Amino acid sequence: MIRRLFPYLLLVWVSYLLVVVLFYPAGGDAPSYYYGVRLMVDGLLPTVDFFSIQPPGFYFPYFLVGKFLSPSWEAM
Repeated sequence: MIRRLFPYLLLVWVSYLLVVVLFYPAGGDAPSYYYGVRLMVDGLLPTVDFFSIQPPGFYFPYFLVGKFLSPSWEAM
C-alpha cells in the first residue's frame, strides 16, 4: 500500500517545498542567502570562494531557481 501511495506523497512533499522556497517572505537571513546565490550564479563556490556557515547543499535549491528562472530578488 505504501508503494502505491509513495508517488502521491512525494508529489505533496515536493509541492510543499516549492511553495516554501518560492513564496517565503524575504526577511531575517534571506538577503545573505540571496547574495550567496548571486555569487554562485557568477561561478563561485560557497565556503571555498566566499564565507558561508551553511551546511553543504543548503544553497542548491535557491541556486536552481537563480540559475534557470531568474537571478532577480523577486524570483528568489
